[in-house]
Amino acid sequence: MIINFKIFEAKTHQTLSDISPEFWKMTKIVNWPKLIGPHHISTAKMKLIKHYSLNRILKFKSEYDKLYDRLYNYFKDAWLNDMDVSDDGYSDLLSSIIGAGKTFVEKCLMDDDMVISFSKSHKVKENFGYIFQTDDYDSILKEIDPIRWESEKFGL
Repeated sequence: MIINFKIFEAKTHQTLSDISPEFWKMTKIVNWPKLIGPHHISTAKMKLIKHYSLNRILKFKSEYDKLYDRLYNYFKDAWLNDMDVSDDGYSDLLSSIIGAGKTFVEKCLMDDDMVISFSKSHKVKENFGYIFQTDDYDSILKEIDPIRWESEKFGL
């Protein structure tokens, strides 16, 4: 089934145009599809923290949440009817689609069969959205860049 952006906009009352170019650039830096192994979330968080301030990460989190909600509602019928994944699996699926970047998100919006196929692949990982949890920002920054940590912590 071919999906048109006009249908996406009509169904969600949203566009993708309010997702910043910086958000999409961040997905390239993190490179979620290429991360493997049991520590893929911590590796992604380290990349994110290495390149961005806490305030910028919080803005990305807001954009991620908006995009996630739009995709959740848009693909909900396909999930309920054509995908054999749990609630948690659906969350991981949508998160992996977002983590794969703008081009992949657009391809998925053009063809829901691609989403269904992706849901059955072994490329879906637990959960790109977790990289925006900031409770350990301070300790990770201190580990990877002690000078920047000190500067941010003490306003130097």
